[in-house]
This record gives sequence, structure tokens and C-alpha cells, in this order.
Amino acid sequence: MPHDEQPPGSVRSAHLATMAADHAQLSYEYLNSGDIDAYTSLFEKDAVLHRPELTIYGREELERYHQRHAGLRRYSVSRIMVSACGEHVVVIGSTTEATAGEQTGFADVFTVSDCGLFISQRAFHFALGRRGPR
Repeated sequence: MPHDEQPPGSVRSAHLATMAADHAQLSYEYLNSGDIDAYTSLFEKDAVLHRPELTIYGREELERYHQRHAGLRRYSVSRIMVSACGEHVVVIGSTTEATAGEQTGFADVFTVSDCGLFISQRAFHFALGRRGPR
């Protein structure tokens, strides 16, 4: 293959990686706006969400879960990282509780299907430390 030609899968991978990053960003925007239908449209029908306290199976259960929890927290995305092939997306950010204003850090790892929808999401939460004097 000549130097300036790309392997056949690389264009597809670049497109999938871009789509995966866009879908990840949109997912938090949809959650923040309360548009749960739009949020769940980014997931495959048989997607799985792994949270520290429970596992949710399927788009319908995912929708019910987020309908019950809509508006309880606001997401702020700090960083989105996508694997070169676009198969995995990692999102790092924080959530702010609506009532108490308490912040928690999160790292979410998404697995992406060939058509750009999420197959799974694995959520990790952590305490945000206070910055002290240096």
C-alpha cells in the first residue's frame, strides 16, 4: 500500500470514533435537559448499564431508571477520550446534586457498537477532594 493511502478500516474507525465522542457528549446534555427519550436513543436495545450499586439491562429499564432519577443531579463533562478504533469512550467529569449541591466525580466507560450506539456503560464514582493551600 502506498505511503499516502489509509487502510480501509481506518476511515471507518475515525468516523466511528468521532460519532462515539459526539454521542457521549450528547448523552450528558440530554440527561441535564431531562430528555430521557433522546438519551436512551443513544443505546442499543439490549444495552447494559453497570453502576456501583446496580446493573440495568435493556433500553427500557434504562429509560425507567433515568425517568425516576431525572433532575436529581447535573453532569459536567471535563474530558472525553476515545480509543483509536472508536470502540470505547471514557468520559471524566463531575455531578452536582440538585438539592445539597454536593459534587461527586465520575468516570464512565462506554462500549460502542459498529453503528455508533452504546452497547454498555460502566460507571465509576469517586469523592472529589478539596484543594488546599500549596
